Amino acid sequence: MILPWRVEMLGGLAIAQGDRRITRFQTQKTGALLAYLALHPNKAHSREALAEMLWPEGDPTAIRNRLNQAISSLRRQLHPPELGPGTVLVTDHHSVAINSKVVGSDVEEFERAIKQAERAESLADKIKNLEYAVELYKGELLEGYYEEWVFSKRMHLADHYDQALQELIRSHVEAGNPDAAIEFARLRLQLDPYDETPHVILMRLYLRAGRPKSALKQYEDLVRALQTFDDEPSEVAEKYRTKAEAQAENRAVATDDDDLPVMESRRAPETVPPPVTPREEPIPSIPRVVSTFVGRDAELTAIEDAIVQDKSRLITILGVGGCGKTRLAIEAGWRLVEKVGGHVYFIALTNIEDASDLPVEISRVVLPDKLGGADSFEAAMTRLRSTPKAVLILDNFEHIAELGSATIKTLLEALPNLYCIVTTRIPLNLDGEVQIPLTPLSVPHLEPSVTLKELAENPSVALFVERAQAVKADFQLTERTAKSIVDLCRHLEGLPLALELAASWARVMTPSQMLEQISENVDRLASRRRDINPRHRSFRAVFDGSFSLLDETLKFVFLRLTYFSGGWDYESAARLCPGVDVITAIHTLEEHSMIFSEPTDDAIRFSMLETLRSLGEGLIPPDLDAECGWLHADYFLEMTERNVPWNKWERAVSLDYSNCIAALRWFAENERSEEGLRMAVAMSRYWVGKGLLAEGREWLDLFTTFDGIDLLLNARAKSASAKLAWLAGDFIIAERSIREVIDTFRTYDAKLDEMEAQFILQLEAHRRGDYEESKRILYANLALAEALDDVNASARCWLALGNASIEQGEFDEAREYYERSIEVSRKTGTPERIAHALTNLANLSIFAGQTEAARKWLDEAASLIDMYEQRWRAAMTYLVKGRLENVEGNYEAAIDTLVEGLRTAPTEKLVTWRFLMQFGLALAGLGLTEDAIRTFGFFERYRERIGEQHRGIEMRVYEEKLEEIRSVYGEDRFNEQFNIGRIMSADEMNGLITKVYRQPIRLLEAI
Repeated sequence: MILPWRVEMLGGLAIAQGDRRITRFQTQKTGALLAYLALHPNKAHSREALAEMLWPEGDPTAIRNRLNQAISSLRRQLHPPELGPGTVLVTDHHSVAINSKVVGSDVEEFERAIKQAERAESLADKIKNLEYAVELYKGELLEGYYEEWVFSKRMHLADHYDQALQELIRSHVEAGNPDAAIEFARLRLQLDPYDETPHVILMRLYLRAGRPKSALKQYEDLVRALQTFDDEPSEVAEKYRTKAEAQAENRAVATDDDDLPVMESRRAPETVPPPVTPREEPIPSIPRVVSTFVGRDAELTAIEDAIVQDKSRLITILGVGGCGKTRLAIEAGWRLVEKVGGHVYFIALTNIEDASDLPVEISRVVLPDKLGGADSFEAAMTRLRSTPKAVLILDNFEHIAELGSATIKTLLEALPNLYCIVTTRIPLNLDGEVQIPLTPLSVPHLEPSVTLKELAENPSVALFVERAQAVKADFQLTERTAKSIVDLCRHLEGLPLALELAASWARVMTPSQMLEQISENVDRLASRRRDINPRHRSFRAVFDGSFSLLDETLKFVFLRLTYFSGGWDYESAARLCPGVDVITAIHTLEEHSMIFSEPTDDAIRFSMLETLRSLGEGLIPPDLDAECGWLHADYFLEMTERNVPWNKWERAVSLDYSNCIAALRWFAENERSEEGLRMAVAMSRYWVGKGLLAEGREWLDLFTTFDGIDLLLNARAKSASAKLAWLAGDFIIAERSIREVIDTFRTYDAKLDEMEAQFILQLEAHRRGDYEESKRILYANLALAEALDDVNASARCWLALGNASIEQGEFDEAREYYERSIEVSRKTGTPERIAHALTNLANLSIFAGQTEAARKWLDEAASLIDMYEQRWRAAMTYLVKGRLENVEGNYEAAIDTLVEGLRTAPTEKLVTWRFLMQFGLALAGLGLTEDAIRTFGFFERYRERIGEQHRGIEMRVYEEKLEEIRSVYGEDRFNEQFNIGRIMSADEMNGLITKVYRQPIRLLEAI
């Protein structure tokens, strides 16, 4: 049989087992670890949270090692060798706990005695339990230990000891034991000899016991104590001095309602309340917060309106740990103080572990001068009932929500004048509950048009800067620090606690250094401040607290959901969580504020904070990692290969683009080359359509380097990469790659693949001005398309034939080709093909001088622009419209339209060079000749750098205009400005665009 251990913490630290007593530990931190575990029995604590709590200023790796050393030391001291290591300390790789079956503590006994006194049915039992509690209290909790968590618990226990003494004084008076009452009054005086109240209580007790000389001596002690602070006794103390003098001289003295007759020993019981100076208005129990309240104005107004206008009597502030629930509740409380006559009571529930303690804690705050007992909750309700309107703020309710909700329901039903504000990570689900969910603060976007003043007003930036200035007074938001502060706020997702923890490093790190540290390891997101609740000292501690509230099924689902990047829906979640009611689990996780929902046009989607996702990933064992990685990647491979209309497919991929990239990464890291290449090929049309040219090429080129790839699949990947390369302006690479794979397509009789490859060769021939070669390829593709009954390919061929014809000056033939393309596209209902043909028909009309017809075609094309699969084609519609505005002399409208076109596809060089050409012509039309010539110089150098050789009709029109400007402006002056343009940087060109466009803009990349 194992003898129980008893941890003694009241008055110092020791642990005893029978006759054995240990008072020395390897280090004080080792003793602190033992004390913390003993104060929180029946609970497993994460190793990370314990290490950060004990060594808040240490490196994460170093403090974890120190924790391991402390655990080993305790294990050697406490565990019997014959019984193995799990007898007293229960540990695993992630957590540490104390075995409450064999370890108790004097603190546990003290708190139990207090509770038993409160529930005692007889006065004798009440006194017995209170006296035992007082006997146990040998001194303050853990004297000599100065950790922050010790201070909060120390004050909590000291408060109970003080109230126990007061209740013993009252109880012994009631029982007719004045001498015993005096004994405990003397103990209470020792708590603060300079406080007048315990002196006056003793004077009154001495008078009741017929000991006036003792009362006078007590008065003298009071005078000496107050002289230390140059103070004098109050009128109340003087009144009892007068009574003592009269009683000592056997003189009669007038009595009043507050006076008490002399008590004889063993007399009938009488109640002797301590003297209380009545207050006209209550003093709110809300904590005073020095820091500024930032953001949450809408939520604050909603809470205030709900209570002031009687819209709701129960408000729950919901949110993940660290999102600012407590701070909002405190601010709301102070806003309400004047409006409810000061009757606002803030009740912190961090220190209570059982819902049965909630009434006691409410009573303690509502009636601070009353110890508590069987009637304390009723007395508190009576106090609340006597006010016109009262507000209880119940903070950190989640760990008692399931059972504690009944107490709130009882209060609200019994007290129609009562309003409750509850901060919790879990809703109460009570009738009439109004939930105010807190999402992270909004984060900024560092656009060229955003000023420092606007950045400073962003809630995330404002909070970070204000908290950083608290530790580094000269910290400022400047042009130099703006980007790193914005990046940091975005990385921390606007989560208030995370921002505050990062800001606490401002004295020793720049914002960019903070971001680097946090990006490497989110566990470094911690504070060294000692006045912060341990639950909020690090984000790991916050996460552990939330995660511990989940049952095993919810933990199972949550860990699997961490594999999603950017979000998920029910269908994808079900794939990763087989055998689970995913809908119910997701709803419950959202109620726990672990995930968030957001409606889309198609379905509800869900997401979690990246910080939570990162912390959750750290709990995943290797076997689960492998399983979920495959399930996730396989699902998104299947999704990208679905044969569905472009609009539906594009929406799905856009919503889950981060997941698709994560799947590609998983395939690459796990050498699943065939699945990865299939997915990359499937994704290629998305990369083309969205202008993600470089990213798409990287993925396709990566997977083609793997060995053992199917030849046809490899050829398809190279063909897709070649198309991206051509659109990016790498024409030579594109053509060479296509010619390498065409034979493979022919070998496998892959006619659709061969046709797509030939289209790229046709585009290159057109770009070089070899229009006959372009047409030859198109006629061959047209015959193949008709043989395969591929009407979309046919429409594409007719369109490209029109483009070649227009460059050859064959306008009638070009019009016929375009109309054939529109006719076929309308039959198949392909909006993009129709719009593209209409745009080219408009371009033809401009060359033919038919501007009215051109505007008609462009208006119809613009109405279909949102349905474009490829953004560069949508951009071309804008550019042709900009050209039309130039031709008609609407130069400002031309600039607006051209800029919109470049915004649509900013990475595609075919769009960029056409933008620069038409933009320069618009500048010339506005009379900004010098800027126009510089733009032309920049344009020519840009074309040279990307190898653009197009010399078609559009370029011929441009060259004619250039010669016209040269002749008017003068050769020398023209060349000077032209050459300046040739050496301008992309930033300088962006500045020129900004000057004319009159809005900050940054579209051109470095060349």
